[in-house]
Amino acid sequence: MIGGTTIGSLSAGQCREVPLTGSAQPPPAPVQPGAPLYLGAIADAQAGVVELREDNNTRVTSRLVLGDGPDLVVRSVTAPANLPPYSAFSAQVKVCNEGNLPLYGSAPVDLLISTEKSLYVPGQGQPPYTQVQMPVGNVMVSALAAGQCTTLPVQGSVLRPPAATPGQSLYLGALVDAQGAMPDLLRDNNARTMATPIGQAQ
Repeated sequence: MIGGTTIGSLSAGQCREVPLTGSAQPPPAPVQPGAPLYLGAIADAQAGVVELREDNNTRVTSRLVLGDGPDLVVRSVTAPANLPPYSAFSAQVKVCNEGNLPLYGSAPVDLLISTEKSLYVPGQGQPPYTQVQMPVGNVMVSALAAGQCTTLPVQGSVLRPPAATPGQSLYLGALVDAQGAMPDLLRDNNARTMATPIGQAQ
């Protein structure tokens, strides 16, 4: 618990918003660095009020990020659709720093083709390559201020991941800092794929 307040009396059908302040601190249980935290509220935690239902007294809403640092996010990936196998193409990847500190140094942005609609994001030090996603291009992003975005041109080729079967749809995605080498407040927002397939495996 990080704070509390009282709501007073409420008539049937009445709602009330109440201000509440608290301290931004993680739960006492061990929390992995970068693990998501969520803000929630509970009414009548001690069940001191007789109610018709007790199973709707909680709500978890906003995701919280505690700490200071850059937060690298792939906001969009664009490229031509319906490309033939092994063809070369140009893509655009928009990368943003949504943290509260600048990005110093450079981080790699990998362009990948996958048989799945979302990319596998590896753990720190692990490669981003799997049987279902294949690296097809890369570029570097550097020196992003807090809140700044940049759109990077990336050259790639339509390559088939090892596990792809003939006729299977292939999706293009981008992954920033796959090795987890740079400071990053969140790592589960480092990847994004296009909504429509870039082509099909043959």
